[in-house]
Amino acid sequence: METIKLNKISTRYYWEHFLLVPDNLLKPLFYPIALDIDEQSALFNKFVCIVNIETSSYCNRKCSYCPVSLDDSRKNQLYMTDELFNKILDELESINYSSTIVFNLYNEPLADKNIFLRIKQARKSLPYSFLMFNSNGDYIDSSSLNTLSEMGLNALFVTLHPPINKAYQLDDRLTDFQKLFKKIGRDISQAEISAPLENGHIESNIDWNGMKLRVMANNWLKYGNSRAGTLGFLNASITRTLPCARPLRELTISYNGNIFPCCQFFPDSLENQKYIIDNLSSKSIFEIYASHSLAKWRKNLFTFGKKESPCDSCRDEDFSKEDSLEIREAILNRLKIGAK
Repeated sequence: METIKLNKISTRYYWEHFLLVPDNLLKPLFYPIALDIDEQSALFNKFVCIVNIETSSYCNRKCSYCPVSLDDSRKNQLYMTDELFNKILDELESINYSSTIVFNLYNEPLADKNIFLRIKQARKSLPYSFLMFNSNGDYIDSSSLNTLSEMGLNALFVTLHPPINKAYQLDDRLTDFQKLFKKIGRDISQAEISAPLENGHIESNIDWNGMKLRVMANNWLKYGNSRAGTLGFLNASITRTLPCARPLRELTISYNGNIFPCCQFFPDSLENQKYIIDNLSSKSIFEIYASHSLAKWRKNLFTFGKKESPCDSCRDEDFSKEDSLEIREAILNRLKIGAK
């Protein structure tokens, strides 16, 4: 019997609880049937942990391990319309959505002139949601941090990237830590920077007026993701066999309203256009989540085995237990038989 709400569970523990859900509740995720709007919204509210909302397009950096570096599609700022943003909030408010909202994909949120207002709107509409976004830190100072905290942001994750085409060096990243903490008026000696992991990753977590501020440095050129195959030089030797829970527990919305299977898809890539699930211009987030298109992705990623392109080159971490293979296959077989 489910004792923890699935929409509140982290990736690490999602599968172990998901695999205990009764077949009748799982069936619409893999073999959609004619659901009314209340059933669609209930399905969304039960399983979705994260809604990624890209409120604008521009990023001021061109990191070599990011698809933004491939062309000039994001050199000009494009904004999600008020109509679309309000539509998303209204639909989430209608189910009292209380899980996570992330205000970015491949953009720099703090380059968005509307970001403070967007956060304030979301906090008012969704008082119990966890609001956060990722940033490169270039626009951060103590004033912006204070405003974000006042608007109701719960967490800000800052990644300090090396200059373009410069190799990741730990000493260089530590210097950038010092520069950032000086800029925001915090003593670096009190930052408690973690000891480097095997992959060179370091981070520091501090409380900023009740808002979690996580500052990180990662060697993405070596350990980054191919972003649905757009960065072919990354993960070239990877052949994914692990399951993936993203199409189950996340909904990803680009600045123009396109829905993608997950946040690894770069919305501006011509190659990735064929993977667009739908657009919010004429449908609700609940209808799209309950669609046949997303169900197909879930089935393909639910069990172990070589994945189809572009997921075959993805190195996203998954915490599936190998001994769950038979359980997963049995669930799919039962659901398939029941769908006939």
